[in-house]
Amino acid sequence: MKQEIYKFSLTNYFTIFHKDHVPIVDENQHSNYTKNDRLIFLNESTSTDPSVFVENFANELCTVTKFDTMVVLEKVGETKISLKLFHGYKRRIRGFHWFKISRNVDFLTVNLSGGDLYSGFLNDYNKKKQCIKQIRRNFFSSNPISQLRSNIIKRLPLNREESVKIADKAINLFCNQLFPQKSNVESPNQMIVRFYLEKKGIKYPNNFQLYFKSFGLLPKLKNLRKHNMKLVDAFMSDYDLKGDVIKKAIHNAKQSLSVSRLKYMLGFFPEQWVLQDKEFVEACLDYDQSTSITLPSLGEHTSKSELKKVFVLAKLVLNHEFAWSTFYDHCDFYCYLKSAGENIKWKSKNLDEFTKEHLDWADLYEFYKRGFYTRIYPQSLYDAFKIPIQHKDEVYYPIILTNSDEYNAESLNQNNCVKTYIGRPSSIIVSLRKGSTVSNDRATIEYLIFRKVGIVAGPSAAFFDGVTFVRPQSLGKFNSTLSEDWIEPLKLLDERMTQYIGNGKNITTVKIEKLLSNHKVLKSDSAWAENGFLFWTYNLIDKQKLNYFF
Repeated sequence: MKQEIYKFSLTNYFTIFHKDHVPIVDENQHSNYTKNDRLIFLNESTSTDPSVFVENFANELCTVTKFDTMVVLEKVGETKISLKLFHGYKRRIRGFHWFKISRNVDFLTVNLSGGDLYSGFLNDYNKKKQCIKQIRRNFFSSNPISQLRSNIIKRLPLNREESVKIADKAINLFCNQLFPQKSNVESPNQMIVRFYLEKKGIKYPNNFQLYFKSFGLLPKLKNLRKHNMKLVDAFMSDYDLKGDVIKKAIHNAKQSLSVSRLKYMLGFFPEQWVLQDKEFVEACLDYDQSTSITLPSLGEHTSKSELKKVFVLAKLVLNHEFAWSTFYDHCDFYCYLKSAGENIKWKSKNLDEFTKEHLDWADLYEFYKRGFYTRIYPQSLYDAFKIPIQHKDEVYYPIILTNSDEYNAESLNQNNCVKTYIGRPSSIIVSLRKGSTVSNDRATIEYLIFRKVGIVAGPSAAFFDGVTFVRPQSLGKFNSTLSEDWIEPLKLLDERMTQYIGNGKNITTVKIEKLLSNHKVLKSDSAWAENGFLFWTYNLIDKQKLNYFF
């Protein structure tokens, strides 16, 4: 028997009146005209009164719309509980006598006996053939409760504060049905995952929510049964992980379970080095999953004593003492210079030694890339960054680096290798200086622009959907992490970048000139590659292998 636990419904009416005549003028010069295939209409007035809607229901000089929104929490016996968001409209456009109707529902349904969660939506369910639907079972990684909460807030035609209250009330009542004595510590998403685990009889650790952060991390029930319903054992079996060190690290993980990074490190370094270092294993698993995983293959270039030093520095990177991208660049310098015949050795084993070695290798690397570069950006980029940023009592000056002198000066001031980035077409380097345009108190920021790539159904084909950007690096001197004082200025700087990108449809890409020692000038435009990043159309400008980090 169905029991309604909570219900909130709201109906809004909207009527637009149009004049029964228009002046004889050029319609293209007047933006306040609307037209269909037969007539031009001029708006006169609007109303939200329900009685006005009813009176003009059939009036073809009116556009009438009725919006319906309803949040319902219902329980069916002791078998399931459902939270549903119904939303839709009924609309007739001026000049037509027929109505367009759309009925939609977003839902969460929990099987109370088995613990299974069904989430999804039905769009235009009033049209049997055109109905678009998505139904997922136990897809916890999408945070289905948070997703439905956001949809409720977005769909309710109220101010945000009222919408949030209604959404939270519905979500709390939903969770109370699962755990009447709920914990205030756990989020609704965590509660629903724990409900599933307990109903399935799965033995789970305290950090069980990490298994649902990435799609596919939860072992299948078949494998769980093989391991006596122990989540950690089945998980390790799925990813071919063995040993007490790894098992303990999985139990101790707090932020993520970056299995791919751990497995990569087990292949990059001798396995016994990794497994004998408990802190290294834990750092691999708990490291940010959004950054790149791979490193240039050091291969036959590296002696065992050098590789041990690389291993020591890798631990510093995983402990966030300096950036993964800087470590990648150092490995890349090493491989390139070795291939070029330079007799270098990896000697650094701490941060100070690494910084000095990194700058020395960057200078040597630049020797092989000799030439004076000038990057030519569109004026719109300079316009977006020309006004200083003010935050509290401080003023920050964003300086776009454009030529070799500026890149080299920034590297010298900051003790970093940003000068090697001048040949990267997708990278825009901004020096954000506190107090004045020549201040030494500054942050070096890399913005990476790229085109969003999607895949269409059918024969494999890529399509591009505008240009966007990320900020993969924002570092202080010696590639150090910036203090919290820089958080808000960087956010304001991101807004400037957003202003430059706009809708991402009409971006003028960077050009470059390279002055050689024989006074010959090489010039190149940039264009979008299939992977969405820029490349120099004249490849003799810079043949370096480009790697991007998120």
